[in-house]
Amino acid sequence: MVHGLYHFAGFVPRSVVRSLIDSGRHTFLGMHWKDLTVMFTDVKGFTTVSETTPPNLLVQALQMYFDVLTTGIVESKGTIDKYIGDGLMAFWNSPEPVENHQQRAVECAIRIQRAIRENRLWTTRIGLHTDRVLVGTMGCQARVSYTTL
Repeated sequence: MVHGLYHFAGFVPRSVVRSLIDSGRHTFLGMHWKDLTVMFTDVKGFTTVSETTPPNLLVQALQMYFDVLTTGIVESKGTIDKYIGDGLMAFWNSPEPVENHQQRAVECAIRIQRAIRENRLWTTRIGLHTDRVLVGTMGCQARVSYTTL
């Protein structure tokens, strides 16, 4: 059981896994309004890169790329929402409150850009937005995702 929960925490934020265990429920659905800072990223020119790179090398490069992004986001107390092809979506201030989440997200974006340059990875575009959004678990009883709307 513990081994399975450890792996499950790789797919959703650990605090969501803890809430699920503490509640005794198998799945839970529900969203609430909260001020968040949301980040979207993508690789400039990725279509051309994907058409001209052998699949095994493309996957290796994407894994290195996402390692850099994920490390920066997690270190700044952000939550990875999802990986979307060559991009990702992340947010700050949920499921755990993050003081100065706007500033943390901006500083994270700057650190990511520096790390991308240092590692000679692809040119990355990053968008940030802060607003009041719905956040929580969305889906159905068979499959849920911790996300924002």
